[in-house]
Amino acid sequence: MVLDLTKVPTREYIQTPGKHLLKVIGVEEDVAKTGNSLLKITMMNEKKQLYIEDFYLSEKALFKLKIFTKALKMPNVVDTNMMLHRYVNATLVEEEYIKQDGCKAKKLTCNTWESDARTNTLPSTPPVVVKTPTGDMSYYDQTPVEHF
Repeated sequence: MVLDLTKVPTREYIQTPGKHLLKVIGVEEDVAKTGNSLLKITMMNEKKQLYIEDFYLSEKALFKLKIFTKALKMPNVVDTNMMLHRYVNATLVEEEYIKQDGCKAKKLTCNTWESDARTNTLPSTPPVVVKTPTGDMSYYDQTPVEHF
């Protein structure tokens, strides 16, 4: 078997702690190994480096998602597609943890989410559903945003 990977982009993740301006580029529902439902939010900084945050959807953990959605200037009832292309300031800190094999490792976690002026508040009307030429349904929230 021969695989041509020349056009496959590489992924580079944020490696430095500190304050980062991030743009939400992906939202997907997932299930953790423990069986708990979660939202996996993929964000990108100006250098095209990625940061991924998992928000568990258990009743005890929803407050973390609410803090994040408020930083995105979202209403209390949220369509997750409306998170896309919004900006947030994240303060990332380095955290040490023990991997399954017993080795110590470090990872970046966010301890503060803050609003950014690049994201306007939502319009009072719900998002418009647009049918694309392929028949797919996509959301357009009519909020002007800047792009990296």
